[in-house]
Amino acid sequence: MDKPLRALREEYPIGRDGMSSKALRHALLDFGLFTEQRTGSVEECRDDFRVSKKLVLSFLDGDHFVLFDRIGADGSATIMDPVDGTVYLTPAELESRWSGTWWTLPDASVRAVPARIRNSIRRISQSPTLRLAADCLRSNLGLISGLFIASMTVLLLSGVVPMVTRELINNLTGAPGDWDSRSLATAFAVGALLYGGLLFIRGIVEAKIHQRVSHVLKVGGFSRLLTATYGSVQKSSPGELIYSLNAAVVVSSGLATQVTSILFNVLLIGVLLIGVATVWLGAALVMLAIILSLLPVYSFISRQIARESAREVLAASKGTSEQLQAILSFGVLKMAAAQPYVLRRWERFNQRSLHFEYITHCWQGVLGTLSSLLTMTAPLIPLVWAVANGSPVELGSIVAAGGVGSIIVSSITQIFAGSAGLAQLAPSVERLDEVLWMPQDKQGAVKLPRGVEPLSMEVKETAIGYDGTQTPIVDDISFTVPAGAVAVLQGASGAGKSTLLRCMAGLTNPVRGEVRVDDVNIAEIAPESRAQIIGFVPQETYLFSGTLREAISIGRDVVDAEIWEALEAVCLADEVRDMPLQLSTPVGDMGLGLSGGQRQRVALARAILGRPRVLLLDEATSAVDVPTEHAIIENLSHLGFTIIAAAHRPAMIEESGIVITLEGNRAHVECRTGSKK
Repeated sequence: MDKPLRALREEYPIGRDGMSSKALRHALLDFGLFTEQRTGSVEECRDDFRVSKKLVLSFLDGDHFVLFDRIGADGSATIMDPVDGTVYLTPAELESRWSGTWWTLPDASVRAVPARIRNSIRRISQSPTLRLAADCLRSNLGLISGLFIASMTVLLLSGVVPMVTRELINNLTGAPGDWDSRSLATAFAVGALLYGGLLFIRGIVEAKIHQRVSHVLKVGGFSRLLTATYGSVQKSSPGELIYSLNAAVVVSSGLATQVTSILFNVLLIGVLLIGVATVWLGAALVMLAIILSLLPVYSFISRQIARESAREVLAASKGTSEQLQAILSFGVLKMAAAQPYVLRRWERFNQRSLHFEYITHCWQGVLGTLSSLLTMTAPLIPLVWAVANGSPVELGSIVAAGGVGSIIVSSITQIFAGSAGLAQLAPSVERLDEVLWMPQDKQGAVKLPRGVEPLSMEVKETAIGYDGTQTPIVDDISFTVPAGAVAVLQGASGAGKSTLLRCMAGLTNPVRGEVRVDDVNIAEIAPESRAQIIGFVPQETYLFSGTLREAISIGRDVVDAEIWEALEAVCLADEVRDMPLQLSTPVGDMGLGLSGGQRQRVALARAILGRPRVLLLDEATSAVDVPTEHAIIENLSHLGFTIIAAAHRPAMIEESGIVITLEGNRAHVECRTGSKK
């Protein structure tokens, strides 16, 4: 770990409060430290520490990582703090600072095998992705039963292969047998047709299971993302979130095909060994010994594949994020001639991804070479055994055992190929888990009447911080905006205007204090009710692709007359009427088919369409010309909203009755008697 801090800061998203838990884990992975993440109580972390006797890294205070040197039975701890050095924490101090997340480097020694197994079982039981998949499988027991019956029938047919083969060879060589050649040939043909048909049915059922599990995981992941807290989504890279959501396909494919393949082949090997034992016990024992000797070799290779696959997935997701950013900021790149810079950034992750992919393929090549060698030599093993043992054996038994040996080796290969696939599956499960574990909005229960009258809004002894942090940027804010009033937020860039508006909209929570609408804490209001009474237009204008009608209504049940009324209020109706398709005009991806001023006015029309009772504006008319801005503000003031706006231009300030200035970690409130409101 000899990289300079500058290189680390360029490579990893280190912010004012340090690295996020995900970024830290990914950084450790890039250095080859394949950590295991845990969540739970202090007691559970202490148990982990005692088991592993290795590195225990944890976050305290939500955003500060430390190393644990000791965790006592009484709950006290000695930590290595990057800022304060060695620090002793009492049980109460540790409990109050505990964030619930830690990482360990697993002990690779033999004595830790039981602990590793327990930890693996715990990880599986805690995975929301695997729980969703298990629930889906339980709801499709009919398909599972069909798959089980088809597989068991195939296994039974496989079990008679050694006996049928022996009888066929003995008949051909003139040795005494129990069946005549015609009956054997007929039985062989019928069995082969039945075997092939059942395998086909089994494949169809597996595909259907894959489809249903994939649907459940995709819907579960995306719906969970849509209900996540604003701050948790904002802190995540869009490209990595998309990569994580798309992991549902990989997970469902692995669970539906690789798991069933492993189980089927394990049972098949058992049945075939029993079948061989009935015709030649010695050969069966030799095959069993070979299988047991191969287990540690294949297990080691699978672990290497898992490690390199995890690193490849991480690098690939970062590359996807770089590509998405380049597409979204294409105009900026063109004007700055920054294409080489962006290409270098992407190429760094692309080269890393290809490197880890290459190493993964090399290990898979080792696995394939070993499997091919065994497949070639397996038919000779019974013959070599017979010669070395010197005991007389029927030719039919030798041929049968050799043929079955090839099948067993093939099944072993499929088992460990499936295991390697499952190892590669682990990073995808972790990716989807990150989405499913995202903090969710607290669902309030209070429903305010919809109405048309404006509502008052109060910020009461409130401290606000940047999303996800507990350090206030503005502290002890208190002000009230009466119903129907117009208030303006002023302050230098970075003073916290946008952060305060997001808090007032209910998108984020204050560090302390509360925001009240009509004397009701906004955190207690049901989300659907909050959406009806508060309209919010952020600085960044995002429009859904589709038509103007769809971009403004965003799924709400409204008629065109209501949309035209909203467009009139934002002075956009005449421009839309001049468009050939009017409300059916495509806006392009994210509204790029419109000008900046048009996008802002569409976003404003979207906010007022539902006739909210409070309207929050964050530089909502900054791209509109001054005369149009004056007209929009005049129209909004006549619609009867309570308006709170962050603005620098004179039009909104002249209209306001309250000016709230954010400066020096405080808010200064001025009531203007000479204003229009």
